[in-house]
Amino acid sequence: MENEVKEKTKLEIIKELWKNPKTHAIIVLGFWLIFIGILILFLKISSITKETAVNPESVSPLDKFNKMTSYEFNYTANDLSLNGLYYQDKYLLYLDNQKYYKSNALYKISDNIELSEEIEILKLNNKMLYNLIKDITPVQNNEYNSYLVPLMNFIKEYENINVTDYNLATYNIVVNVYQKNDTINKVIIDLTNYYKYKQLNIDSYILNISYYNINNLSDFTKEYEEMIGEK
Repeated sequence: MENEVKEKTKLEIIKELWKNPKTHAIIVLGFWLIFIGILILFLKISSITKETAVNPESVSPLDKFNKMTSYEFNYTANDLSLNGLYYQDKYLLYLDNQKYYKSNALYKISDNIELSEEIEILKLNNKMLYNLIKDITPVQNNEYNSYLVPLMNFIKEYENINVTDYNLATYNIVVNVYQKNDTINKVIIDLTNYYKYKQLNIDSYILNISYYNINNLSDFTKEYEEMIGEK
């Protein structure tokens, strides 16, 4: 009986508070504040989940570098000046005032279209560079991230062979990666140790690769595919 009396008293108190205009307004306001708080929390959680799922800013610069589908490029080194366009694994190249188109093979584009020798350095595209450095923790500074790629790993990736000369284990290829606005736009590679391994008489070989208009090129390949098909 006492419990019933107490519960009735509580219920009566609530009813009285609800009937009182002042306390009624406070109760309604409290409910609204709770509702709005829950709604804001829900919207924030939804926004964070959506941004994580679809916002490209959540992708690391290195992953974006690997997934680049088109860009302009420039390769420069001691003995090299090569520039051109890249679109989905196909190239339009300019080397020594000569135009080339590369699909499955390299074609010299002039009055007569003819097969040409491959330009080996082109193997160092964004995808191969990504494979070389993706599992390496870089040394960071204000200008670039520096990756030390074991020479044996480089040879395996670049030449597609396994090297058994373990005297090479102490040698590295240095890959310095620059970025702007969370996008990799330049890579500088010290290939000196590789070319010494190839027994070339050089003191130093530094390759600079710059990238422009990333993922902003239209498809230029159709015209050249048709030219090759006419051959």
